[in-house]
Amino acid sequence: MKIAGLILAAGKSSRMGDDNKLMMPFQGKPMLSHVVDAAQSSNLFHVGVVVGYQSETIKRFILNQNVQYIENNNWETGMASSLVAGIGKLSQIDGYLIMLGDMPLITPDLINKIIDYGADDKIIIPIKNGKQGNPVFFGSDFREDLMALSGDVGAKKVIKENQSSVVEIEIQSNAIFKDFDTRDSLKAGVNVT
Repeated sequence: MKIAGLILAAGKSSRMGDDNKLMMPFQGKPMLSHVVDAAQSSNLFHVGVVVGYQSETIKRFILNQNVQYIENNNWETGMASSLVAGIGKLSQIDGYLIMLGDMPLITPDLINKIIDYGADDKIIIPIKNGKQGNPVFFGSDFREDLMALSGDVGAKKVIKENQSSVVEIEIQSNAIFKDFDTRDSLKAGVNVT
């Protein structure tokens, strides 16, 4: 299967104050760099990074040239616009792994475990102790559903409307829950492995 990793990195991260959280240092490099590096070291066929707020700064920070930058000119309208912008630019793909730019603890092994279950007609969600996390895989059958999203919501609506296609896989890592939205969470998370 040709599976694309779609990293959402277009938001303003207002809870972090004036700084763009994705560019803040985390264990020695910008938070977003960890996510991009994990995606590129995995078995993903292609990696796209959706940018919006401070897009030129983000592109300068992420020095790896093997990613496709996808501009979201409507980033202020919310997360759905990033999904629509990203998926709209990725054709001839069998599935999409939706990744969040503020989850730097995601590893290539975790990505591979999720996408190994991928199929055109499946939604793969990592869980730990019954709790759902990220990243989430959507097979190409859900492309139109994802493209129809709007507002400041992720893809939970698509998941809710397609429960019979959802496959939950048990993951032993808390990385599927660890996003960093505030300075305090980032400070606490720097020592997390």
